[in-house]
Amino acid sequence: MKWQMHYLVHFDMDVLEPSEIIPAVGVVQDGLKMTEIVRIINDVNDAVEIDALTVAEPMPRTAINLKNMLSGIRIFGE
Repeated sequence: MKWQMHYLVHFDMDVLEPSEIIPAVGVVQDGLKMTEIVRIINDVNDAVEIDALTVAEPMPRTAINLKNMLSGIRIFGE
């Protein structure tokens, strides 16, 4: 029986450079540029076949702040 390898890439968005985009809850100063992320994932896919890609923390701070603000408005909850 021959084993087949499966590869999953997990991309956590809080590693991105905040001067380009702040897509996540966390921020890393001097993070990776979006072009670097694309290159890295493409380089991995050139070496092995990626079967799946997950993306974590795609939550802009603006959406969190808006949700928090709206939760204080009575028509949305109490």
